[in-house]
Amino acid sequence: MASRSRPSLKSSSRSGPGPWTKAAMIFGIICIIFFIGGLVTYAQFFNETIEIDKATGCPNEGPISRTVILIDQTDTFSPVHQIDIRNQFVEYKKGVPRYGELVVYSIRPSLKGPPTLVIRACNPGNKDDARSLVESTSKMGKRWVRDFDIPIKAVMKDVLKPMSSKTSPIIETIQAVVVSEFGPPNMNNRGKEFVIISDLLQHSNALSHYGQKYDVDRFLQSPAYNKLSADLRDVDVDLLYLYRDTKSAHQNSKHRDFWMRLIQEQGGSVRRFYKVSG
Repeated sequence: MASRSRPSLKSSSRSGPGPWTKAAMIFGIICIIFFIGGLVTYAQFFNETIEIDKATGCPNEGPISRTVILIDQTDTFSPVHQIDIRNQFVEYKKGVPRYGELVVYSIRPSLKGPPTLVIRACNPGNKDDARSLVESTSKMGKRWVRDFDIPIKAVMKDVLKPMSSKTSPIIETIQAVVVSEFGPPNMNNRGKEFVIISDLLQHSNALSHYGQKYDVDRFLQSPAYNKLSADLRDVDVDLLYLYRDTKSAHQNSKHRDFWMRLIQEQGGSVRRFYKVSG
């Protein structure tokens, strides 16, 4: 009987690329991906480069947002007041974005001249804001500490010093600050925050919350309001309320409602009403 031929053990298919060839192909693909990614990052960085004003540290076209803190120095601060106010400053400072500006004013006795500017500082961005591959986290971190963190910490001692005062021109100071900081055209369509740290006990020739009856409706219809009103449209307002131990004026619901209504009538939004501890 004739024997049958057995099939060959050799495969008829051609062998694929060797391991070195595969490794070279993979390496080439990775290089291409990194090259494209680098081009995209490079293009994005230079397309988004913002020209900075060396004097202010903000973009030439103005800050992307402005947080204004107005602190009332016309009365004393208890030790607990001071601790809580410092804590609040830290939180507001953290909330300022890169190229946003933090501005601090104080309410002082004099009604003459512009309000007292304490500090103006633009956030240059910290190490967490650094763009990978094109910005140094170390340099940005040092610049943030030098130009933003340290200067703001330094002013805290100054703004918590009480000043002797027979008047408390809160409404007058608010108007002057709003016009100065939120009125310029370059603040249109920018983030605007206004933080007022005060007992809100107004005392001036225009209106007083001491020793006499006051009514918000009557004030809103008065010549004094027409003269002292401010444009608070698109402004988020935080009221940090300091309670005082005084019998000359009452810090009650009527007093709080007065300020809520006053801000709303001027187009502002009361975002937060916070009782400062102490």
